[in-house]
Amino acid sequence: METSLSDSLTVQTEATAERTLVRWSRIGLVTLSALCFILIFPPFNLEALAWVAFVPLLLSIRDTSPKEAFFLGWLSGLLGTIGTVYWVVVAMVSYGNVPSWLSVLSLLLMASFLGLYSGAFVWLIRRIAARIPLFLMIPAIWVALEYARAYLLFPFPWSYVGYSQYLTPIITQIADTTGVYGVSFLVMLVNAGLYAAVFSRISRRAKQTALIVTACAVAISAGYGEFVLSGASRLEEKTVKVAVVQGNIDQGIKWNSAFKQHILDTYARLSTKIAKEKPDLIVWPETAAPFLFLYDAEPQQQMINLVRSLNTFLLFGGLQVTPVNGTREYHSFNSAFLLSPNGGLLGQYNKMQLVPFGEYVPFKKLLFFIDRITTAIGEVQAGTVPEVMQANDTLFSVVICFESTFPNLVRKFVDRGARVLLIITNDAWYGRSPAAAQHFSMATFRAIENRTAIARAANTGISGFIDPYGRILQQSEEYVEATLVHDIPLRTTTTFYTRHGDLFAWFCCAAAVGAIIAAIATRRTRAGERQ
Repeated sequence: METSLSDSLTVQTEATAERTLVRWSRIGLVTLSALCFILIFPPFNLEALAWVAFVPLLLSIRDTSPKEAFFLGWLSGLLGTIGTVYWVVVAMVSYGNVPSWLSVLSLLLMASFLGLYSGAFVWLIRRIAARIPLFLMIPAIWVALEYARAYLLFPFPWSYVGYSQYLTPIITQIADTTGVYGVSFLVMLVNAGLYAAVFSRISRRAKQTALIVTACAVAISAGYGEFVLSGASRLEEKTVKVAVVQGNIDQGIKWNSAFKQHILDTYARLSTKIAKEKPDLIVWPETAAPFLFLYDAEPQQQMINLVRSLNTFLLFGGLQVTPVNGTREYHSFNSAFLLSPNGGLLGQYNKMQLVPFGEYVPFKKLLFFIDRITTAIGEVQAGTVPEVMQANDTLFSVVICFESTFPNLVRKFVDRGARVLLIITNDAWYGRSPAAAQHFSMATFRAIENRTAIARAANTGISGFIDPYGRILQQSEEYVEATLVHDIPLRTTTTFYTRHGDLFAWFCCAAAVGAIIAAIATRRTRAGERQ
């Protein structure tokens, strides 16, 4: 009897130890996947890892319940988000006057929320496992959730998997049809194909099919990229000479009135220097003018005199305020202004997509302890019209900062007639972190999606130029004064993506929803058969 009891306890102990080992092995795989995810983006740029980064995550959820899978996926998303966007803490502490511990707590809340998408990803995989072939559904579900992340509750389309390939233009050219989502799909397809071929319990024939489909998809995408890029150099394109000015103004003094003249003098000096290159247009960064251009008469006149002396068009960022009817309150807009060579105001654009935590606080009731980090006057409001401006015979549009991460928003400017895109931004909020490099990398996809060259002016960097194929023509160092000038081509075509937008992403959403419905129907059918 004692021997039997001892044997039973031994078996239970071994079983518990085995379950613990399995649990920690799964957490280890999830951590490995999150680490790979972090390394595929700037500043590391180990983009090759993207093609295998999710294999450990897929392996970790094998033989788990949907509930267990959700936790593992959420943990992967949590760790990956913290590792890629930890720099939001810098903005909160340095410019939001938020205590360090509250800033870290806010990052954890943000990462926890964004981790829900990764949790949903693997939860859906487990829910439809053994009911619907998963090989093609894995990338479709992932893309559907990336797309949702740009629109639901807390829009934050940062760190899409496709962005990791920005230095590999032969792969990214499909974005002119699918947007960045097509590149994300391709990367996840390879992950799914490798997992299916190496680790899944499907038949040998199914494994071979997975490898063949994966290889064909990569070959077709690379072949299309090679075809597009080989024809790029043969095009005779009309160009426009654009100069960008990087003032390198410390964020701590940017809105201090004592430094207003110093800031204006800095931009005047740099613009006068680059004007010797005879650019058609000079571009200053987001909120480069530290005053209300339409209301502050003295600095306004200085700007007018400057642009007359430069004898060229000037596009600059600044603030605009409007009174609220019937009250003493007012709203402010983050705006861009275009001045003609004679000093006349030719156009104004009000930023449409605001920055979370910078210009508004998401989940304000929950995060009541956080103020807006921006020092803009009044409540920041979103603009409503994607403006197209004109300098001589060149039609162009400007997108401001965070807006450049929204593919469907940017394409609307091009669809309305813009032949050049300007991006003005101020990434000084995030200190000496990877934020600026990550932000710059996303702009390459906006160029490809619309086959439109981009000039980018950033307060502390990265400023630069990108050709219509997403290739970086020139870029500045960070945290230095800089002036760059380049002849960039005018858009000569309209892409499928510009015309139709996120059709590919919608297809993935429909496929994901269809898979869920089919899985539910199959489960109910089998339940009925058992009865």
